[in-house]
Amino acid sequence: MYHRFTENNNEEFALKASVFEKQLRFIRRICTIVALEEYFDLTEEQRNRIVNPAAITVDDGYMNFYQYGYPILKKLSLPATVYLPADFIENGKWMWQDRNKYILRNTSKQQVNFNWEEGEYTLPLRSGLDLMKSLEIVYALCMKEPNGRREYFSQSLAESAGVQLPEMPDEEFAPLTWEKIKKMENNRIYFGSHTMNHEILTEMDSSQALEEIMGSKKFIESRLSHEIKGFCYPNGCYNVQIAKQVEICGYRYAVTTEKGLNSRSDSMMCLRRPSSPESGTCFDILRGCCWRPVKDLVKSKMKERIWT
Repeated sequence: MYHRFTENNNEEFALKASVFEKQLRFIRRICTIVALEEYFDLTEEQRNRIVNPAAITVDDGYMNFYQYGYPILKKLSLPATVYLPADFIENGKWMWQDRNKYILRNTSKQQVNFNWEEGEYTLPLRSGLDLMKSLEIVYALCMKEPNGRREYFSQSLAESAGVQLPEMPDEEFAPLTWEKIKKMENNRIYFGSHTMNHEILTEMDSSQALEEIMGSKKFIESRLSHEIKGFCYPNGCYNVQIAKQVEICGYRYAVTTEKGLNSRSDSMMCLRRPSSPESGTCFDILRGCCWRPVKDLVKSKMKERIWT
C-alpha cells in the first residue's frame, strides 16, 4: 500500500522515487507482481501457476504518482492499481483531510488553540510527534462533520493558525487528471474507486455510504468508459454491512488497511495490505512486506482457533 511520492528530497509523508524503485526491484525478485484486476480475471488453474503473487496498490490519486511513481513502474514494466476519490479528480479541489494537514504544517505557531462547536482544543506543534498527534485530533473532529461543513471547519482552523489556505491544492496535494489517468491505462496502470469524497464510511448512515460506494463506481466508469472492479475503503474503515454494500454494487474485490497476507479462503471484499516500508533496504522490505505479514497471519489464525 502506497500513497504519495516525491523526487529524492526529504518531503514529509511521501516516499522517495529512488526508494520506491529499490523496493519494486526487490519485491519482483521474490514475488510475481500482478495487478489485482489481472489476477481476478484469471482462471483458478492460471492463478495456481503464479509464484508468490503480489499486488502494488496506491491510494488517493495524487499527481505526484504520475510524476514520480508511474515512470518507475513503466520502466520496470510492472502493473499497479490506483484508487480514486472521484470528486477529488473531477473538481481538482482540496481533499478535506489535506486542507487541515497543510494548515498545521505551515503555521508559524508552536501551538494552536482551536475552538470548534462547544470544545476547546490545544494543538501542539513543537515537534514531528506533536504534529502527528495534532493531526489525529483534527482528523477525528473533521471526519464526523458532514461534507458541506468541512470547508468551514478548515477555514476556522486556518484563522486560528494564522495561515492563508490556497483556494486550490498546492503541488504536493494536487490530484491526477482524467487525461493523465487515461494515458497511464495504456501501460498496465489500473484504477479503482476510493468513494466520491474520501468519506469514512463507518461514520455515515447506510444510504449515504451506498451513495459514496455506488456513485463513485458509476462516475469513474462514465469517465473511463469501462468497468471499475476494485474498491478501497478510506482509512481502511469498514464493517460487515459496508463490505456487503460494496459487493452488491458490483465490485469484484475491495482492499483494507489491515496487515497480513491473503489466503484463498479470505473474502474478496476484505483483502489485507501491508504498508510500504519507508526505506529501500532489503531488510526493511523483507520485514515490512514478508516477515511482518506472515507474523500477522499466524496471529490472526491463532485467534480464530481460540474463539472457535
